[in-house]
Amino acid sequence: MFNDCFPIFGYSRKPYMFIGWTLCAAILVYIACKPAGDPGSSSDGSQLALLCTIVGFCYVMADVAQDGLMLTYAQREPIAIRGRLQSMIYATRSVFMGIIYLICGLCLNSKEFSGGFDWDIGINGYFWILAVPSIINVPVMWFFVKDAKRERVPVGIYFSNFWELVQHRAVWQVLCFNFLFSLFTGNITSTATYYVSLNWAGVENLNNQIMGVVGQLIFAGVLVLTGTYGTHWNWRYVLVITILTANIIDSVCQFLTVYAIVRNQWFYLGVPVMENIPIGINFVIGTYVIVELAEVGNEGVMYGLLTTVTNLPGTFGTMITNLIDGQLNYNKKLIKLDSDETRNQVAYSYIISYCFAVIGCCWVVLLPPQKAAVAELKKNGGRQPICLA
Repeated sequence: MFNDCFPIFGYSRKPYMFIGWTLCAAILVYIACKPAGDPGSSSDGSQLALLCTIVGFCYVMADVAQDGLMLTYAQREPIAIRGRLQSMIYATRSVFMGIIYLICGLCLNSKEFSGGFDWDIGINGYFWILAVPSIINVPVMWFFVKDAKRERVPVGIYFSNFWELVQHRAVWQVLCFNFLFSLFTGNITSTATYYVSLNWAGVENLNNQIMGVVGQLIFAGVLVLTGTYGTHWNWRYVLVITILTANIIDSVCQFLTVYAIVRNQWFYLGVPVMENIPIGINFVIGTYVIVELAEVGNEGVMYGLLTTVTNLPGTFGTMITNLIDGQLNYNKKLIKLDSDETRNQVAYSYIISYCFAVIGCCWVVLLPPQKAAVAELKKNGGRQPICLA
């Protein structure tokens, strides 16, 4: 919203990206050069946490401007392939997330970090690895990213236009879908998962990081393939199929582990890696609708609004999960004892989670099935301010 309303020298995105990445790089360099301090020092830890928080804020400043610019680019794609650019961008991000997982797993796996290696690169080395691409990103962004100049829109007019837009049935209906679908299918889980992986599957940190890398690479490949071949798929069918597939794969892994039929860390880590195929399709399909809803001048706030509403269920889902699982009779100590009753209680928590996911699939009726349906709903769906409120 801020970079939509207040362009700097006529540019709404590029200056905010430059400021965000420059500050991010500068603070990361400062952390990398600063002595790590005593591992047991609360003051050193608090200072590091504060600096990381500021880095996160600077990154978000740049990221939201990039999201708005990405929408501007995506809207210029031919309708037949619209969404391909987003897929490629998210795929690139996933590849580099996989690289940082690998660095964490291999280079921060000493005994000091609860690992098994005799060496590590230390906190300073890790922050240098984060700082270098941030530094490189500043000139790359400045010289190669194109951002068209635009006239400054008065805040009053901007909010008036935005209010008219979000009253449209197409917008508030998709907002409702994003919240409810995300809450039911991805945020009501089981509190036993960590203890199942640690105590029953015997998952080690390094192996977990390695499979995280594999998962990110699979996720990136799925995004590329979906952007190439799946821009015309029916969003409703795809979301239902992917959610059900992911939960079936997960249930096989969890129940075989819970009931001690197969208790092997590679099985526990390897089978769910394949969930990245349906999850990747699910993720990128969910972003396509944002391009269709945004209009010229409000790309940033529309992207921010839809992604915020999608992320909100994380808080509510955790609360609901704790309330439900609090009624079941298992805890860390009981899981270690591994009795039949505890196994059943843990299994119930997973069954409840899967039931919520199945119910969540019903919310796809709120989502238009494809781009043309979004345009039709925007044109003829009318405005309902009461429903929006």
